[in-house]
Amino acid sequence: MKRLRLLGLILIFLFSFGIVFAQKKASGNSLNLTRIEQLVDKYISEKTNGTGGETALTGLSIYYGGLSDLQKRSVCKYFMTRIDKFHSDGDMKSALVLSDLYESFSPDPTDANYARLYYIRGEYAAMRSDTLTLKRQISSLVNFSSSDETEKEKYVTALSTNLEEIRNYVPVDKTIEGTWVSDRLAIKKYNLPIFILEIKNSSEGIPVFTLRNNTGFLNWLAKPMDAQDEYAFTNDSIYVVFSNEDLKKPSPLLNGLLRTYGNTYSSIIGMKVAQNTGNSLLGDITGMASSMVVDAVSSAIFAPRKYSYILEIKLRKVNDWQMEADVAFSDVSVKGDNDPKYSNSQYHTIFTKIRREDNWYWYEDGTTISIPFDMEKNAKKLFEKEHKCPKRYYSLREKPLGYFNRLQTLKMTYLTEERLISENIVISDSVNLHKADIQPVIGVKLDTESTALKIKDIVMAYPAERAGIEKGDIITHVDGYEVTTPQQFHALLKSKGLYKKVVLTVLHNKKKRDVTVEPCIP
Repeated sequence: MKRLRLLGLILIFLFSFGIVFAQKKASGNSLNLTRIEQLVDKYISEKTNGTGGETALTGLSIYYGGLSDLQKRSVCKYFMTRIDKFHSDGDMKSALVLSDLYESFSPDPTDANYARLYYIRGEYAAMRSDTLTLKRQISSLVNFSSSDETEKEKYVTALSTNLEEIRNYVPVDKTIEGTWVSDRLAIKKYNLPIFILEIKNSSEGIPVFTLRNNTGFLNWLAKPMDAQDEYAFTNDSIYVVFSNEDLKKPSPLLNGLLRTYGNTYSSIIGMKVAQNTGNSLLGDITGMASSMVVDAVSSAIFAPRKYSYILEIKLRKVNDWQMEADVAFSDVSVKGDNDPKYSNSQYHTIFTKIRREDNWYWYEDGTTISIPFDMEKNAKKLFEKEHKCPKRYYSLREKPLGYFNRLQTLKMTYLTEERLISENIVISDSVNLHKADIQPVIGVKLDTESTALKIKDIVMAYPAERAGIEKGDIITHVDGYEVTTPQQFHALLKSKGLYKKVVLTVLHNKKKRDVTVEPCIP
């Protein structure tokens, strides 16, 4: 018995030694890429034709397992060349099959080429469908009737998988083209949106981010300004930089890391900044701006006049119509021989994508309208004439203009949320006006001492004032329902809902007339 056990151990030893010897021998041989190419072609052919590809995969695995790490990297480099070729030729099936093989064989999990794989998969997913379409398809299955529940489960699973694929792999810079307006308003003066961002894809496929408006920080901005740089992450996020300094571009490796490791973007950005400035920076986007801009201008800090800024925005796509954003703005200013002055601001905001046909606009002052879209010259003149700022607004300085602009932005945000909710689309929680129990208003103050609903005061730029209701008018009906108390009036407005047209019957100088208003957010 002991002899048999000993013989078994000897056989195991000899077998193990043979494998090690074979691997060493293979690693000592020169790399045979022709053999690799034959096996890859066979594997792709089998997989794309619906067969398993096990024979070719087994041959590849055995050959690949006996290679040195350096030779393995050469094979992966060859894989990547083939993947890029398939992708450029439009052969997406082969590109995807080989990308899966690359992921299985790559010896280095931090390989920056993974970013390229995710990018290609994302493009394929985006071509097949999009987030909204898949959401609608999935939601329609709630009432899906089928005698075969297994079939239904497979369908739901397939759709959910595709949706997850898009969220995880589509580079966000391929899915956010359009015009976006921030809900954050300028603190001073007219309550304009701080940011109106236009995002376009260039002929090279790289998005161009353009600030279309006076941002509230860069109040001298006279014309649209393009971002200096942008980096896309895989997890629905993108980092954008505006600066008047010549900040260095990131290396291809860092850009790859950014795309691959979106969840750890703060440390990667810290690495990028350290490369540019020689400093080690910790923390997320909102904690690094001040140090970066200080270093960027250090060589010219004692110039007679110097103003430098860096504006950073980290955007996260929530759905096709909303993006959350962390914003960091820092600047350094020097005049003459004075000590430099530093300032910085950080906050969170939400960007809403707007449609041209909705005709959103804001008043920059009494004579200038902020229109977020390009217009042909004559069309712009006509638009400005039709939406001319009432003289009574700007004659009272900035207050009515501020009210009007704030109401425009709230309406834009609310109506977008309402549309998304009606389509069963998850909306941002950072604003979510639908969460709040909002009492719609029309901008009037009622006389509590009057037995009728007499208007004691009226707020400029609110719905009542815009509809022509005046101080001293008496409200008698709401959509034909008689009202005699403030409680009845407010309850009826709430039952109608926000931004729904309501007909008020009012007594003006003892004469009845009907006026239409849209109750709004206070």
